[in-house]
This record gives sequence, C-alpha cells and structure tokens, in this order.
Amino acid sequence: MVSNLGFEPIYILDILLKLSADHREDTVSVAERGKQDQRGQDPSDKSTLQTPLKTGDLVDIGEIATLLDRAGAGSTDSPAEVSLSRIDITVVAVTAATSSIVAAQRSFDIDQGEDGPGRLRARSLYARQIRSRRERRRIEQDMQRSL
Repeated sequence: MVSNLGFEPIYILDILLKLSADHREDTVSVAERGKQDQRGQDPSDKSTLQTPLKTGDLVDIGEIATLLDRAGAGSTDSPAEVSLSRIDITVVAVTAATSSIVAAQRSFDIDQGEDGPGRLRARSLYARQIRSRRERRRIEQDMQRSL
C-alpha cells in the first residue's frame, strides 16, 4: 500500500524497485502493470500505478511477488534466476507545493530459505522520506535514463 499522509495532494510519477543480488544492483520501474501478472492477480484493472492521491488516500500497488514479476519484465535477468538479498521500494511523486520530486523508500532484507522461498524482513519500521537534493536529483536521473 502507498498512502499520502501529507497535507497536499500528490501525483505518483513512478515506483522504483532496486534489486540487490550477488554484488549487483538493478533499478527497475514497476509503475506500468502490463497485461496481467503471472499469478493472474492484480489489485485493480488500472494499467498504471501513476495516479493522484488526495490527503489520506491510498493505492494498493500489489504484492511483493507481483512487483518482482513486473521488475523481471523490465530487467536483463529475471529476479527468480538470481539470489536476491535486498529490495528497496521507492515511491516518487510530485506536488503542487514544490518544483521538484518528493520520494519515500522502504527497504527489505531477504533471508533466503534453505528449501523454500525467502522471507522479507523490513529494515525499519517506517518509510524513509528522501529529502536531500542530491538523492532526489539521482532519482530524477535514474528515471530519465529509463525513458
């Protein structure tokens, strides 16, 4: 779930997944849903997660497995083929109050199971707001490169 807890309405521009595995990182946009995920489940019939959110509104962006499926469609290696150690989910938005992007990030470590799927463990209780100009500029550059 992504919610807007701010005083201003926001518009979600992108949702970025940074996948860390085997000393490698790959950042992929998962805002576009495509036709349907491999499990046949998508929380809505919308084709994109780019959407406005009023104060207090929320949007279901899907399960982690669904996001990983979308990330696999946009990356060189399928996430299922590599041993993921960490996932960072970054929500990028704009508001009428600022001329630059606003962003927040949640990070999860993946504890690999010996005979089954790994377990997600959040690195912190809350999402981290990305406030520094340097980090916001880096996100904008990543989004520009993916166009």
